[in-house]
Amino acid sequence: MAPVWIHDHQMAGVADRFLDHPPPPETSISSTDYHGSVGAYDMKDMCTFRLRFDLSTTLSLDEIAGYYRAAGIRPSEGGNDSLEFMVWESPHLTGYRYGVDDRPVIVEIQDRDHGSFWDLRCM
Repeated sequence: MAPVWIHDHQMAGVADRFLDHPPPPETSISSTDYHGSVGAYDMKDMCTFRLRFDLSTTLSLDEIAGYYRAAGIRPSEGGNDSLEFMVWESPHLTGYRYGVDDRPVIVEIQDRDHGSFWDLRCM
């Protein structure tokens, strides 16, 4: 069971570093909660962490992705040397107040190429 805790801890570290970094201008993080998953998305016996955050912004999707790619947020040790950032529009979140020009977006972070260390989610 220890490998699950190791990967969950590494994924939570990436989430903390993302949340500690200020959001782009004209952008707010809708919630500090995130959706995370661990799995073998590309290669067997290699773990990839995926984290998704809900944001609200007036910026374009390319501007947000470029901002986070240039931010220098560190990946977890033992994996790829860089994080991948993807951004897309999201349906409106219930209970969140949007500004006149705001729209909801999802920022997905992928931290790849971690050894499975017998974590069954990655085998």
